[in-house]
Amino acid sequence: MPRLDLELEIAVQNVVRDLIRDSLVQNAHDCSEGGLAVAVAECCFNPKGRFGAEVKLEKTNAPNDIRKLELLATLFGEAQSRILISTAPENVDKVLSILRERNVPHLQLGTVITNDLRIALDAETFSWPIADLYDDWWNSIRRAVEQDESIPSL
Repeated sequence: MPRLDLELEIAVQNVVRDLIRDSLVQNAHDCSEGGLAVAVAECCFNPKGRFGAEVKLEKTNAPNDIRKLELLATLFGEAQSRILISTAPENVDKVLSILRERNVPHLQLGTVITNDLRIALDAETFSWPIADLYDDWWNSIRRAVEQDESIPSL
C-alpha cells in the first residue's frame, strides 16, 4: 500500500507553488493519473498548441529484470509527491538551484521539442507523433462507445 510522506508532499507543493509565483514554471502536472509517461504526454497537449518532449531515463546497475520493473514504475507509477514541471531554458539553472536549496528531490528529465514525444529508456528510444497521441487521448471515450454495440445509442 502506498504511503504518503507528508513532510515531502508539503515541501514539493510549497516549492512548486513558489516557483509558479515567481513565474519560473511554464507548466506543472502531477503524476497521479497514469504516472510520468501520461503526465509528459498530457503536458504536450497545450491549449496554445501541441508541443513535443524528449525524455531520457538513465540506466542503473540493477539486473535486467529489476531494471524493467524500475522503468515501469518510473513511467507509470502513480506515487505521491511527483510533479512534472517545465521552465524556460534561461530559468533551468535557477529552478534547479532552488530545488537543491529546499532539499526537494528532483531530476532534470529532458527538453521541449516539436512534433513528437520521445522517451529514451537505456538503449531504446520510443517515439510517437504528438498529433496521433492527442487524437487518441481526446477521442478515446467516443471511439470506445462507438465500438461497443452493447451500449444503446440515444
